[in-house]
Amino acid sequence: MPVRDFVSCARARIYQRAGRAHMSAPADGCEPASEDDGDDEDEDAEMARLKAVDMDIAMSIAACAGLGTHDKLGNPSEEVWAPRNAATRNGKLVEAKDVRKLLLEQIKLQLAAKQDLLTEIENDAIVCTWIKKYTAAWEQEYNKGVQEKFDIGRKILSVMHDTLFEVKELLNVSPVSVADLEAAASRTAATDGARRLLRGDDAVVRFLFRNEHTRFHMVRIAGRLLQKKEVCNRAGTYSAKQQRHDITQEKDDAVRGIYCAIRDEEPRFRRCRALLLSRRFAWHITDHIYDHGAPGDV
Repeated sequence: MPVRDFVSCARARIYQRAGRAHMSAPADGCEPASEDDGDDEDEDAEMARLKAVDMDIAMSIAACAGLGTHDKLGNPSEEVWAPRNAATRNGKLVEAKDVRKLLLEQIKLQLAAKQDLLTEIENDAIVCTWIKKYTAAWEQEYNKGVQEKFDIGRKILSVMHDTLFEVKELLNVSPVSVADLEAAASRTAATDGARRLLRGDDAVVRFLFRNEHTRFHMVRIAGRLLQKKEVCNRAGTYSAKQQRHDITQEKDDAVRGIYCAIRDEEPRFRRCRALLLSRRFAWHITDHIYDHGAPGDV
């Protein structure tokens, strides 16, 4: 079934079962979002957790699409996890490989200066422990100015926005419509001045991917959309027409998954709507790379 007909059919069936009841406030018996806990967490810990969630989302989408997630050194691929704004990135004049070379030279110099003491040490584990701690100190200091400016790569981020448009009509007949999400984001941004919050489509996309209730479906669809783009532009062992058909079928199956969840009125969407009215909602639309010392830094 073509995607357009599939979505139209989905809208008709959901309207028949649920009508427009989702426009009302959540019922008293609605379970609160499990992510409501931890409102009093330290801000740095919150940003670190948010960053980890975004990295996991990017990695999951890339893995679902069959993309490489790490380079030869085990670092995240820049297609997946990349600097948001290179102009504000600290350490841009010194690459990681240059720092590694300097680190190795310093370790050699330090060991050479303490050669007399090392000959008296019978336990080699002491030297090994010192090298690990010395290296960790360098890595920690280097990452302070580099890693905090990283965010989801542009290729992954663009397919996340494509996913929103793919499911927009389905969401609009669920308890969590796009209009409700945009209104909640605008309302929260006007009242929360303690952090930089995303707005519009950016806020809607991050919320749908970050919250645990819709994340699975959104990541799955995004992965299949990205896979379709990558596979259909790559020479394969069978015909391009067959490739497009197979990948399109997988993408449609992923969309059908969220349609069935809405049709069956799964509790996840009521919990997701309850999250819009909680204090925790602001966390889901926060820009984690914002530098509080420089409001103009985007």
